[in-house]
Amino acid sequence: MERILLIVLCLLCCSCATWRPSTRYEEMTYQFVNVADGISTVDRLRYGCSEKNPLLGQHPSQKDVAVFIVSAGLIHAAFTNYLENNHPELIPYSQGISIGFKTGAVIHNMSLSCN
Repeated sequence: MERILLIVLCLLCCSCATWRPSTRYEEMTYQFVNVADGISTVDRLRYGCSEKNPLLGQHPSQKDVAVFIVSAGLIHAAFTNYLENNHPELIPYSQGISIGFKTGAVIHNMSLSCN
């Protein structure tokens, strides 16, 4: 699963070549944290934790998590592309909120000890 997520991350970041450098760096940061969220979610599920995201259910499969993470990455990149072309002044706010939220999810996942 980790390989699939990293490949998608690389493809997403390469497709953003026309964006301003600051937008590319922010999007790469979001995508990296998004992948970290997927990996940490699967890791915690292996230790008996339950998922808190209502879209995934309490005990999603690795495939369900991968599909969710890839979908979230694609939707985020599409929204960032929309902002880049129409409202570039909003990108720092959008990225800050997204990166902060995903980072919080990773920190939460890694702080759990379940059995």
